[in-house]
Amino acid sequence: MLLGDRSHYPSIIKHKAALEFFEQQHIEHGSNMTAWTTYGVESGQMAAQSLIEGGATAIACASDELALGAIKATRSLGLNIPEDISVTGYDDSASMSFMAPSLTTVRQPVAKICLSTINALMAMMENKRLMARRDVILFDPELIVRESTGRCLRPRTSDDKD
Repeated sequence: MLLGDRSHYPSIIKHKAALEFFEQQHIEHGSNMTAWTTYGVESGQMAAQSLIEGGATAIACASDELALGAIKATRSLGLNIPEDISVTGYDDSASMSFMAPSLTTVRQPVAKICLSTINALMAMMENKRLMARRDVILFDPELIVRESTGRCLRPRTSDDKD
């Protein structure tokens, strides 16, 4: 996992959900397979390189920008996507389907989020007591499968780190 800043609430939620999934599915995931960094292509590249050198064959990124960094790291190490490393992003930024390989990513329901925000603001304008509430509204994202993910064709070994 390649996540944003440790204090960034969406990254914290993604981390918690992933750990719960790993536990439910009985998947071993050491803390060395999670990298926390700032959002950006360069920081994503540095963090992803560390994950790959640690043996990662797939990297789930908290943003498309981090995923671009992971792709750069993969290529700089002479590896191929998705044959050696699968990479996923989050946000479905406009150009992700046009890059090569096109990025598998998670699309947020932006229209529903915006409508919900407007409705909540309108309700607060009519009833000021609602401003004190701290409800959390979660939306179901959509996985957009493209070319950056696939079955790892050759398992990586400790020899690959040299």
